[in-house]
Amino acid sequence: MSKQWLNEEALEVLSHYYYPRARWLQNSCNWGKYAYDSAEANKAVNDPLMQSIDIYDCFSRDAAGFSNAIQDLKFMKDTPKAHHHDEARRKLIEGYDTTGWDLKTWFYVYLCHRITGSGASFTRDHGYRNNAIQYWGNLRDIKDMQDHMTYTKTNGKPLFTSIGNQPPSPRKGVSCLDFMDILLERMGGAPRDNEDVLCDFVRFGQNYVPRNDNTFDHVAEDITNNSGWVSGWEQRQGKPRDSGIQLDAFM
Repeated sequence: MSKQWLNEEALEVLSHYYYPRARWLQNSCNWGKYAYDSAEANKAVNDPLMQSIDIYDCFSRDAAGFSNAIQDLKFMKDTPKAHHHDEARRKLIEGYDTTGWDLKTWFYVYLCHRITGSGASFTRDHGYRNNAIQYWGNLRDIKDMQDHMTYTKTNGKPLFTSIGNQPPSPRKGVSCLDFMDILLERMGGAPRDNEDVLCDFVRFGQNYVPRNDNTFDHVAEDITNNSGWVSGWEQRQGKPRDSGIQLDAFM
């Protein structure tokens, strides 16, 4: 079995650079009133990648893009991201009335949302792509929802976002609980949120910009983050740095 190592360089960037900036962007821009390119954001964040690509603007799962449709259904016109919505989506949400849904119905909606890929796309329709539940805001119960999904499938329309966002298959003997303890100690947060932060942080290390369509065509091809972490791509490939220490001691 190969030695496991703890990437101290990456943890330092995550804990002291990325995480506090993602927290500020979530509270102030994602859910707040400030624009990503405002003077306030430039002063507090000062990172072109994080301020240009709205993958890097959250520290909790409920603020991530894949939660958009669920939040709209739950909070309706008071949804936290209402200021991001275009006119068509605002009109759709104005017709929502989920106040009569019982707990069983909500569980069904959560399940359908998850198994259809959660609507993540990282582009302008992030959180909504091929996501059937966004049209359930004026339905009465599970029977109506099942009828809608059957109609959608029968008419050849897609029902899930991407294979990559389907629930992962469990792998026997694999655990990240020792590592999660380290994250909680270094940066705080909750395990369910930190897992999602790490997914975004991996992309951050590669200076990743979605290029699936023209959503981010205005963003320069050579855009980089300001963290000074220049080896994010190599480290994702499992190449240890001199700053890495053996993780076995924590096992």
